Formats: sequence, structure tokens, C-alpha cells
Amino acid sequence: MRLAWSVLFNTDTLMFDPFLLLTPILMLGVVALLGFVGCNLVYGLDETKVKQPPPAPVNLHVTAVGDGRVDLAWDPPPTGGPLTQFRVNRQNGQAISFSVPPTEPSFTDTTAVNGTAYGYFVTAVNSAGEGAQSNFVLATSVGPLPKPFVTAKVNGSVHNDFPAVPGSLGLLGMIVLVGPLNLRVTALGRYIVSGNSTVHLVKIVDENSSQELGSASVQTLGKTPNTFEYGDLVNTVVLTANSRYYVVAQETSGGDFSWSSDTHVDTEPDATVVSAVYNDPTTDNVFHPAGSAGNSYGPVNFKYVVVST
Repeated sequence: MRLAWSVLFNTDTLMFDPFLLLTPILMLGVVALLGFVGCNLVYGLDETKVKQPPPAPVNLHVTAVGDGRVDLAWDPPPTGGPLTQFRVNRQNGQAISFSVPPTEPSFTDTTAVNGTAYGYFVTAVNSAGEGAQSNFVLATSVGPLPKPFVTAKVNGSVHNDFPAVPGSLGLLGMIVLVGPLNLRVTALGRYIVSGNSTVHLVKIVDENSSQELGSASVQTLGKTPNTFEYGDLVNTVVLTANSRYYVVAQETSGGDFSWSSDTHVDTEPDATVVSAVYNDPTTDNVFHPAGSAGNSYGPVNFKYVVVST
């Protein structure tokens, strides 16, 4: 009892010690502070650790379009960093997402198909997740325009007496040898002779396999004489480098006139015309060369672009 009393009072001087009396109250404050710090560390109350997904990137825009490519750029979100990545989202039927480093607010889509319209938006990502979407932009990649293979002709004679059986159908055209690069054909054409009035089916046939690769209908009625008229292929056809093909138009004996095998054509340098060619289904139904190098019945033509694969 004396020891406890001496803790609160100085027995020598019989004076009260206030600091010892306040010690329990001060300890309560210390315990409360330590408890708050502990909860902060456990439950993430530290303001430096609180994160939300970032705001949307801004000013997404198309910087250029080219052959099988679309170039995009944007401004990073003003807040929400540090970022871990950007995501470029492309929509056209099936959605596709591309990952972009956070230090590079730009992207080139090299998987775009020429002539196809794509929609794009961008999001930013930080450690809390993916943020809001940017503005939406549309873009269409464009490649070189298809060009006609035959560029000019020197007239020969005109006929409408093939095949030999009146009213029967035959095939007239040219043999084409492709150069060192593949050609993608988008349309097939036939020359318009004054007085032509019917639809002609123009075909591409592989010489090696005799397989028809594609065809298009060419309307001659009301078209301008002495020009080529074209029909678009539903599916483009790739002519393989260093291979030979027949490009032929279906003709009716006694029907529309066309230029004969003594007609010479000038062409682009991506392929050469070996000779004219004909096929008479009323006889042997076999393709036969006719005329000389650079000669073509019709003449026939096609539009194409050079492709690497």
C-alpha cells in the first residue's frame, strides 16, 4: 500500500505528481494512432494506394490510310497514370483488340483489308483496370486502283461466224503469261463493236488444269463503241506468277461482231499476250492458239493490281 501510494505522491515532500497521473490517458492516444495506421496499411486507406481505372484517351484520329493499313493517333488521358497499356479496339463484325505500350499513343493496323470500313476506339489501362472508351472513328484502307491490262489495240478484221454451227456458242480470247509477280484480277472486259447488243460471259481459265477460275457478265447494249466494257468479279482471282491463263469471251455464231485473231493489243508490262485462243464446244471443246504473239480475239481485257502473295 505504501508503494502504490508513493507512486502517486512523493512521500518525502508529500507533493502530487501530475505526469504520472496523465500517463494512462496519453497511452490511449498512442494506441489509437497505432490502430489507425495499422488499419490503413491493411485495408489500403493510404491515399497513394487508392486507384481507379483511368479516364478515356482523347482526340483519337486517323493520321493516314494506305495499302492494307490504317494509322491512328490519340492523346493520353489527363489523369489516371501510371498506365500499363493502351488497347486499340477495332470493330467490323468481329471485334479485335490490339495492345499498345503506354508510352506510344499511336498505332498502325496492318491487318486491314482494302476497301473495308473499320470502326476504332481506344482505352487506357492502369493497375486498377481498363478505363472509359475514347471517341469513335471510321477508316477504310485503300490500295492501288485496278488498271486495265490491255491499253490499246491495232484493228484486224471483224467476224461473227464462230463457231461454224449458226446459233452455237464458242469461246474467243487470248493466252496470257503472267510475269514475275502475282496479279489480282477484279474485273473482266470485252471490246464493244458498233451494233453489239447482247450480254457476253467473260471467263478466266487456268491453262494447266483447264479449271474456270472466275467469270463476269459484260453488257454491250447501249455501250460506247470502240471502248472496253467491264463486269466485276464476285470474287477476285489471283493469277500466279509465271503461269499461263486463257481470258475468253463467250460468243454466239451469227450474233454480235468482235475483232478477230489478227487484232494486235498493247498491254501493261506485268504480263504478256502469248497469242489469241479459241474453243469450239461443237467440235473438240479444246483451247487452240491462233494468230501470233500479242494477238487477241475480241479483244478481251481484265483489270488487276499487282500483289506479292
